[in-house]
Amino acid sequence: MTPFVSLITKLLAIGTIAMQIAMVYVVYCVITKKTKILTYLEIFGSKIALLLSLGALAASYFYSAFANFIPCSLCYVQRYTYIVLAILFLSSRATTRDPVLLKINNRILYYFTLLVTSFGILVSGYHSILQMNPTITNTPTALCALLHSDVSCSLRYFYEFNYISMPVMSLSGFLLIFAILIASRKP
Repeated sequence: MTPFVSLITKLLAIGTIAMQIAMVYVVYCVITKKTKILTYLEIFGSKIALLLSLGALAASYFYSAFANFIPCSLCYVQRYTYIVLAILFLSSRATTRDPVLLKINNRILYYFTLLVTSFGILVSGYHSILQMNPTITNTPTALCALLHSDVSCSLRYFYEFNYISMPVMSLSGFLLIFAILIASRKP
């Protein structure tokens, strides 16, 4: 790993810790009903989630293009999930003049975004567990083989602070987006 890639990796790992702290804070605000923060998230939640999605995509493409890390099948699934989320958050910015249609479209979009984010949490969670302990399954690369990957899904390119790998970064992003979506929804 070059010094530049190592520096970016360390910065992204610190950013991952910041995302984890932010996620815990958002959950705390939802539980304690901190109306000021929740109102802020109602207004800016989709924009923050869009930036998180685009940031995750930028990090993913950085590792592919500059660090020459070859993604495994689960990495590609997570990347495509972030692409879908970015498209959904961008499409939520498109509005219609009819308030009834706008409310219906936003509700459908909200639940579909929650579903896609939940899928991302499941995939990145599984991938994180696989990388932390590849002996959990007898064939840790069975899913990778099923998806026709040349790279093992249990391969770790880095392991910052003794727990942060690429799937953990992805999982942290999905969890923060999920928390923001829950917090930004009016009861």
